[in-house]
Amino acid sequence: MTQFILHYRLIINLIITTILARLLEPNDFGVVSIALIVINFFAVFSDMGLAPAIIQRKDLNEQDLSILFSFTIVLGVFMAFIFYLIAPYISLYYDNELLTPVCQLLAINVFFASANIVPNGLILKNKRFRFMAVRTLFVQLLCGIVSCILAFNSAGIYSLLLTPITSSVFIFFINYKQHRLNFSFTINKSTFSKIASYSMFQLLFNISSYVVCNLDKFIIGKRLGMSQLGFYDKSYQLIQLPIVTTANVLIPVLHPLLSNYQHDNEKVLHYNDQIVKVLAFIGFTLSVFFYFSSREIIILLFGYQWIEAIPVFKILSLSIGWQTIMSSCNAFFQAANSTKYLFVAGIYNSIIIIISLVVSVIFYSSVESLAWAWVISRILNLIKCKSFERKIQLFY
Repeated sequence: MTQFILHYRLIINLIITTILARLLEPNDFGVVSIALIVINFFAVFSDMGLAPAIIQRKDLNEQDLSILFSFTIVLGVFMAFIFYLIAPYISLYYDNELLTPVCQLLAINVFFASANIVPNGLILKNKRFRFMAVRTLFVQLLCGIVSCILAFNSAGIYSLLLTPITSSVFIFFINYKQHRLNFSFTINKSTFSKIASYSMFQLLFNISSYVVCNLDKFIIGKRLGMSQLGFYDKSYQLIQLPIVTTANVLIPVLHPLLSNYQHDNEKVLHYNDQIVKVLAFIGFTLSVFFYFSSREIIILLFGYQWIEAIPVFKILSLSIGWQTIMSSCNAFFQAANSTKYLFVAGIYNSIIIIISLVVSVIFYSSVESLAWAWVISRILNLIKCKSFERKIQLFY
């Protein structure tokens, strides 16, 4: 049932993306992409590794959860306020006036994303995967339809803001109805001590992962312009659809499942190996298909105004198999209580992607060269990540 819902989500996402891509300009997608990248930076610090820690730690009681929930609410207000204030400076840096109102509106998303951390973690911890799938499908469909209506009525770039803003609001109230956590005015050090050692390395990994996933877009937006960023980001999002869809079927299940066997080494290793085989088969099959069908896919879905995205999409499609396999690594490290290794792998990954992108910018400075840098860094990172997994297995 859950798998079917996730497939429906993929189809809905494709339809909505296709409609919006034909109604809006690449520049619009580039501007929103930069705003969402900055939002993700705030989301990293709002999360602080709490969600995986809630799943992993079995000794958290109701009081602990209320304290953590209250902490994320206060932190969300602070982060949203800061994001609102710095919006004009983001606009000035990229020399684009549209970024100011776009970022200020998206400050709403910053708050609700933070408020969702604890309820979302509890839903995953309780393995309510069907509920999450149905909830997300409903919100995605509703927001997508309204976004398309706004785009048809010449709302322009603002039609792209509806989904990130309203989806975070809807999901929060749906989650809160499932887990009515109380707001606590007390701060209990023991609560944070229960998750500190685990969440600290998770946070550090999230920061390094953020750099890895967004540095290329920052460079393109600044050096090559919003239209080029629009072509690159739309290509990137398109190859991410099968990766994210595959990962969403397996990965949310993997960490809660493996966390139940965190003291049974053989089962953790067995499930991890099986999931990697499935991901490899799916990922590399899709990679071959996307590479040889790149022109047809772009024109069919987005139209001829996106034809400049074809070379970038073709290059990025080579990373699908490697990224699909890589999606299982986080759950393995988390379930094995090895977020330290997760952090070290993230640092290695950050160094590789930074070197690759810097070399690409210095010697070539084109969207295609940055795409090649991304693919090469993905391959190198997966190799290193798997070597870390072997080390953990030796100590198991």
